[in-house]
Amino acid sequence: MRKLILYCWNSIKNKAMYTGYMALKLLKALTDASLPFITGWVINLLVSKASFYEAFMLCILIAFLGVLSALLEYFSDLIYTYLQSDSSFVLEADAIKRIQHTRQDFFSSYDPAYYHRSVNNDASTISIFFLISGSKVITSTVTVVVIIGVVASINILLAFVCGLLTLSVGFTYSYFHNEIFKKNYESKEELSKYASCEFSQFSQVDFIRRHVLFSHFARALKETYQKLRAAVYSSNKLIAKVKAQNGALTAFCQAILFALGVYQISIGNMQVGYLATIASYYSMLTSAAMYFTEFGLEYQSSLVSYERLMKISTLPTEPNGMQVLDTKIGSLVCTDVSFTYPSNTKPVLTKTNAAFEPGKLYALTGHNGCGKSTLLKLIDAEWSGLYDGAIDYNSTELSKLDHYVLREDMVGFTEQEPMILEDTIWNNLTLLCKDEPSKEKVVSLVEQLNLNHLLDSAPQGFNTILDDSHPSLSGGEKQKVAIIRMVLKNPQVMLLDEPTSALDKNSVVQLISLLNDLKQNHIVIVVTHDQKLLDSCDSIVEFPVKKA
Repeated sequence: MRKLILYCWNSIKNKAMYTGYMALKLLKALTDASLPFITGWVINLLVSKASFYEAFMLCILIAFLGVLSALLEYFSDLIYTYLQSDSSFVLEADAIKRIQHTRQDFFSSYDPAYYHRSVNNDASTISIFFLISGSKVITSTVTVVVIIGVVASINILLAFVCGLLTLSVGFTYSYFHNEIFKKNYESKEELSKYASCEFSQFSQVDFIRRHVLFSHFARALKETYQKLRAAVYSSNKLIAKVKAQNGALTAFCQAILFALGVYQISIGNMQVGYLATIASYYSMLTSAAMYFTEFGLEYQSSLVSYERLMKISTLPTEPNGMQVLDTKIGSLVCTDVSFTYPSNTKPVLTKTNAAFEPGKLYALTGHNGCGKSTLLKLIDAEWSGLYDGAIDYNSTELSKLDHYVLREDMVGFTEQEPMILEDTIWNNLTLLCKDEPSKEKVVSLVEQLNLNHLLDSAPQGFNTILDDSHPSLSGGEKQKVAIIRMVLKNPQVMLLDEPTSALDKNSVVQLISLLNDLKQNHIVIVVTHDQKLLDSCDSIVEFPVKKA
């Protein structure tokens, strides 16, 4: 419990606002607790035919306290909206950051839909639990103490019975809490798995249609749903059992309480009006006591979410050096580099050697699966700590370098299937630039790579948003955007993975011309099967055919 509370507390950045929220909730609880006592007081005045003026003034006080309670609820709800949203965002952002910085081998079995659903739900569950349940525990505790104190001033025996009622309802939960946690964990895991399976039904529509796999995917979805249904039913059945047992216990205590109240009135130990007070207080005590049971259930659900987020927070981060190159990269040397993907047993690279320097256009070529793209990723420090051999930048081994600084400032990578953001054409092209480039420079590159037709058809030019309402970019256009993006970044090392795979012949010629210009002051390495591009390269690294 302590660790969960501390974890939630750290997600609250505005502590003053949280303190104000709790103060409003506490003041509302005290206001609500005073109303039944004043109501009973009014009834006693009327029964005893005492001062009508005093009873009337108490009625005005009741109205004032009712309005005050409503206002306190209103303002606390407004504050809660900010606190819950911000807390959930902090928890979710921390989990995302951890995943983004974890070791590369984690992504071998990475399911983005699963983690999206679990992180989003778990962060929300925990923040809601801390704010709502936390405030309810405090206000319910204060309510119970105040009510029992007031009832004790009315009748000590009834106060004792009220105390028994409050203590007894926690028994059932304490007996079942371990099983509740287990059932909650199972149902949340199945929910995340179902969300992942459901996501694939949407994300792979083209594949499903192309191969007429409707039945296969529908069957997989149904099987996942049936597991989710069974897990949710099992969890809800247990929770319903706990609530039913507490409900029966509460009803039994209610009968005893009312019987004692009637008896105390009959023997003259209590005024009639206070029976109404006791009845209202009993309802409030029941709500408070039942909430303590529900709090246990909510705590177990939140504990599941906490455990899942903690698993993410303890994921090993990718190894990273501290050194930053302070001179221009004049050499890049791979010595006896060997690498095997974590999910495989067969090595992709075995004692691979290559050396690169500015002034030449280099090509990596060979059959599919021979490790060309893998070597680019190793040079880009994407699998650091998981390869054998050495990759040296200016005689400094890659493991000693700060990989994020290296990738941000010194190395550029153009993917075979580039990512296009839902943003303007300009922001997509200049995404990697630290300083805003001149429009002339961007236009020049757009024209050089024959991408000007994209601007010509864009209603707002560079400010046109690339999104679902805009015609989809072709594979070649995406590649051109990625190439321009990297050239504008102007890194010292430029890595291009199959940059001509979706380009037309004229665009290939233009790209070759651009790369020949760039090689003078950069290390330029391309992975390609394109013969025209290979013929234009100064040095070719041929990857051998692997033995079966």
